[in-house]
Amino acid sequence: MNCQRTLAVYDGAVKAPGWIVRALVAVAVAIPTLALTPSMAHAESSSLVDVTISTTTSPVIDLSKPEQVVELSGTIINTSTDRTRYTTVEFWKSTEPITTAEQLDEVLVSPATEPVGERQQPPSEESGHVQVISREDWFSMGQRADFTVSATVGELELTTDGAVYLVGVQVRGIPEYGDKQVVGRGRILLTASSTPLAFTQVVELAAGPKRNPDGDFVDDSLAKAVATNLDELLTLCENVDATVLLDPMLLMDVRALAKDHTVNGEPVPASDDAAAWVARLEAVIAKGRVLRLPWGDVDLPRASAAETLTEAIQWADDALTDPVLRRLPLAADLGENANPELVRELGQLGFSTVMANNTGGGSIGPVRVVRISDPHQSGMGPGGRNTAAQQLSRRVAEELVAEIPPTYLARTATETRGAAALPLQRRVVPITPDDAAATFTASEDAARWDQLSRRIDDLLSKASFRRDLTGTDDLPQLERVAATALSSFFTTEADAMRWLTANQPPEVNPMKITISAASSFVMGSRTNNFPVTITNALELPVTLRLVFESESPQRIAVPATDFETLEPGESLTLTLTPQASSNSVVTVRGHMETVSGDTFGVPVVIDITATELGRVGWIIIIISGAVVLGGTVWRIRAVQAERSKEDA
Repeated sequence: MNCQRTLAVYDGAVKAPGWIVRALVAVAVAIPTLALTPSMAHAESSSLVDVTISTTTSPVIDLSKPEQVVELSGTIINTSTDRTRYTTVEFWKSTEPITTAEQLDEVLVSPATEPVGERQQPPSEESGHVQVISREDWFSMGQRADFTVSATVGELELTTDGAVYLVGVQVRGIPEYGDKQVVGRGRILLTASSTPLAFTQVVELAAGPKRNPDGDFVDDSLAKAVATNLDELLTLCENVDATVLLDPMLLMDVRALAKDHTVNGEPVPASDDAAAWVARLEAVIAKGRVLRLPWGDVDLPRASAAETLTEAIQWADDALTDPVLRRLPLAADLGENANPELVRELGQLGFSTVMANNTGGGSIGPVRVVRISDPHQSGMGPGGRNTAAQQLSRRVAEELVAEIPPTYLARTATETRGAAALPLQRRVVPITPDDAAATFTASEDAARWDQLSRRIDDLLSKASFRRDLTGTDDLPQLERVAATALSSFFTTEADAMRWLTANQPPEVNPMKITISAASSFVMGSRTNNFPVTITNALELPVTLRLVFESESPQRIAVPATDFETLEPGESLTLTLTPQASSNSVVTVRGHMETVSGDTFGVPVVIDITATELGRVGWIIIIISGAVVLGGTVWRIRAVQAERSKEDA
């Protein structure tokens, strides 16, 4: 039996007939440069077989437990045109400890042959260190096989606790030409720690706009999310004491689901799931582990690019009326778009925490800048870098060597599953303070949605006009709609525009309010007043007055009217009295004006003629002259009489 087992893992060279040996010697002497052709020269670094390590018993070991088993399982595939016999998968290890982030970074990019390491002894199937894939039969091109090899912690002979090590497998076989050699490799990180590894878990609770301004839900997607994705996210918050990034709009919407509500206008009874979810979240809020996103999860980099950041934050702040939620610290998720200028501006706007992928962490003024680590980073290579086992092994290795515990952000239920891994070997901690100056890598340029910005500006200006004209204040509603249109939930400008258009307040068409009057008017002693009619064809009452612009106000002017309120469909006739100082023909234009002084609509143009002012003037002059002449005559006669008396 022992002889058969030794033959199964034969480690020598394949004997060739004598004539083949003599022929090869002749060729080597005649043509030295062709002594080894590519198909013949399979050095130790060659890779004929691809290795994927798909599972491990645990990426974390405790050196004080020598009986703990480290088991590696996966798949090998012959990806070459060569074939091998006596193919084996053997447990491999490196006993060099990795204790710093810099050392880990170097190892992650190291060649497959470095460090050299060693195969676990003894190389036998009984020990679990070796699995035989083929013996006399060939392991040929395209062929695949599963493997499982293992070793105990005691057998690994690792000496440093609080360190990361490399383990893996080497695939060995005998190609058609050559001795038994390494034809494939796979490596994975193994962390040795007797104490739990620390990390910070952040969960973002947001779902995007789901309700119209009148409270009607656009669909039932939020109700479904409460029972699935949002339920799993909240469960993670409860189980691992995660820090929460909460969009207040989401809580308001789920509270509405917990009451009788409508979906697309159809009545729907209160949701018990929603009521339970709200109660659970309020319990998390009470524990003080919740940070507040701007209402609607405003895309802050996008708002900054459009130069509307301050306005967007104000709109979002005004939309939030719940006093408990307003007291929560304000935070931002900037993704790949963080930069020092944006962080400083957010600090001035009241933000205490900023999270981003493109930062090394630290602080800028009062703002804590938190680096979000990718929980799905590729693991070691070779060995199937992107398997769940590889990704988890890298994650826990980084947790061990990190100076500040890494922070992971989960936005979906899928992303919560990694956070719950290894609950005995890992622990969740709050966000760690870091007073070092924040550093950043290059940020992505946020998209400028200029069409959306222009449309919001236009609607806001019209809202002020509508309020002044009709007395209806739609500005708060519009600002809330504008904030949600800027939500990061929208991935295209077209989607955001559709939301804005569907939910904006009804517009007032000022062209439906008209002025009518005669195109000309002649002033005289008999007629100094003329009528003007205003007609309101809107479905809302309006308050306005008429103001007039004269081409020559020093000759003829028309005073503004008092403010009048016209009901829907009403026509109102006003009597105007021009003021003229001389005979002339002057054009005046009448405009409608709101209480804030904005003119609107189509003006009425009137030519006013003053023709009888001269006749009246001459009459006054003649009468005045007669009075003066009579007085003069009477005075002369009086003087003459006095003189006659004196002569007598």
